[in-house]
Amino acid sequence: MILTHSDAIILTMKEKKNEIKYALAVLASGCLWGTMGYFRRHLGEMGIDTFGVVFVRCIFAAILYALFALIRNPSVLKIRLKDAWCFLGSGIVSLLFFSACYFKAMTYMSLSAAAILLYTAPCFVMLMSALLFKEKITYKKLFAMIMAFLGCCFVSGIGKGESLSATGLLFGLGSGFGYALYSIFGHYAIGKNYSSLTISFWSCLLAGIGAAIICAFTNCLRQCIQITFSSAGNTLFCITAAFITTFLPYLLYTFGLTGIEAGAASVIASIEPVVATIVGIFLYNERLSLFSIIGIALVILAIFLLAGNTKEKTARKKTIADEIPFDPEKQIPVIKCSICTGEQIAGFKNIKDGHFTEVMMLKSNNDLNYFKEIYQINDIKKEY
Repeated sequence: MILTHSDAIILTMKEKKNEIKYALAVLASGCLWGTMGYFRRHLGEMGIDTFGVVFVRCIFAAILYALFALIRNPSVLKIRLKDAWCFLGSGIVSLLFFSACYFKAMTYMSLSAAAILLYTAPCFVMLMSALLFKEKITYKKLFAMIMAFLGCCFVSGIGKGESLSATGLLFGLGSGFGYALYSIFGHYAIGKNYSSLTISFWSCLLAGIGAAIICAFTNCLRQCIQITFSSAGNTLFCITAAFITTFLPYLLYTFGLTGIEAGAASVIASIEPVVATIVGIFLYNERLSLFSIIGIALVILAIFLLAGNTKEKTARKKTIADEIPFDPEKQIPVIKCSICTGEQIAGFKNIKDGHFTEVMMLKSNNDLNYFKEIYQINDIKKEY
């Protein structure tokens, strides 16, 4: 594919716009998560316990994702069985695990201390991304991570002499580690060409089922369901809570991961405690201290520092082509089509032995055009 000079300029401008788009998506998700304190407090007043809150949020969000997919494209919810580990990881290992640790940590320490330990997540994400995805730990990223963490500390008022027990510390760090795993498993799922809607739906569905099982063991599932549907007002509030704190933010955050490094995304999402502080000021008349102002400024500076640190689309194309190379002399491009399910997989078939190498799943013409563009292919045949 040969680009003229004007084409190159246009492409660069589009890439810059995409960088901002992905960063804003992650930023918006953090802002929405920042309202969780209000919804969590109100759901508690209704009589729904901690795991009940996870159950309500995730199940209603999964239903909303399913309805959205049915209207838009039902096939987007299909996954391959061999990829199920990605969604078990993002749903059970991450979403359910970090929620359990986070809520448990709250019983051993103040809410602010638990929130700060939750936001050790960017540290875990950055380290795991470097090991698993070969993302570079640059001075810029490291500085932004430290700045964001210190900002969260100031916002939450840490450093006032609170002592933490070993058990509480383990639960708090566990919540941060579990929170970080969503970025990791989400990154793997994106690499297998699943959309943000697919990842969000299965993550919430599996986390909701896991929370329901725990609620059943603790004999509070029936009570949770009864409270949720005891009145139209309760049901509407639960749906609203799921929409604002789960449906939208996870969809946006996962979409952001398609164009921004996992480490940078986790730092940008640190806007959450800042928004939570602002919500507390306006809804609960909480006082804004000098430390809170400094903390908010530090987090915002960290976000601006990393807002442009995204994976450019051209770099992503190069990575896929490098990981799964195409040899025109030994291979031919082929789309494997399933007669039963209609699933289409693009890849390369070895001319000699017929071995098929999978590259990506095709869900639309845009996916097919993307595949052709990466490998500079004009013609591709289908096999059933």
